[in-house]
Amino acid sequence: MKDLGKIFYLFSITISLAFGLLATPAYPLEQRTEPGTPPARVAVQRPDLIATISPVFPPQFFTVSNRGKAAAGPSVLKIDCLNPSTQGLGGRCLSMYIGEGRFPLWKTVPALAPGQSHVLRLQPSDWAGVGGGEFTFFATADAKQQIAESNEANNTAKARWELR
Repeated sequence: MKDLGKIFYLFSITISLAFGLLATPAYPLEQRTEPGTPPARVAVQRPDLIATISPVFPPQFFTVSNRGKAAAGPSVLKIDCLNPSTQGLGGRCLSMYIGEGRFPLWKTVPALAPGQSHVLRLQPSDWAGVGGGEFTFFATADAKQQIAESNEANNTAKARWELR
C-alpha cells in the first residue's frame, strides 16, 4: 500500500507540472513589506495648464501653456475684464474686441503636449470711447476644470492697468 501512495504522489506531481499547475499559482501573489512600512507611492504624470496675459494695454495675446509632464486634452480659456466704472454691466468692461461679445469671453484651447503653448490673439476695437479708469483682466486656463492637473492653483493670470 505504501508503494501505491508513492506512485499516486509521483503521478500527481507529473500531471501538475505537465499542465503548469505548480508553476502558476491560482491566487495572486502579495508583495510583502516590513511591518510599519508605508505603501510605495507611484508618481502620476499630469499636465499643468497656466495662462498668461500680454503686458500691453489693451492685451491682445492670451496664452495657455502646458508646463506639466503629460498631455492635456482640449480645454477652455476664460477671459474676463473688470472696470468698476461700468456699474450697469456689473462691473464688467464693455466689449473691447472686434467680433467679440460681452465679457467674460470663453475660448476653446486645443490639446497641448507637455511644453506646448496655444496663443490666442484678439483684435482690439477702437479704444477712443473706452474712457479712463481701472481695468483688471483675468485669464483662466482650464476654466471648466476638465483637465486633472498636477497643480490646480496656478490657472489664473491677472493684469491691471490704470487709464487716465
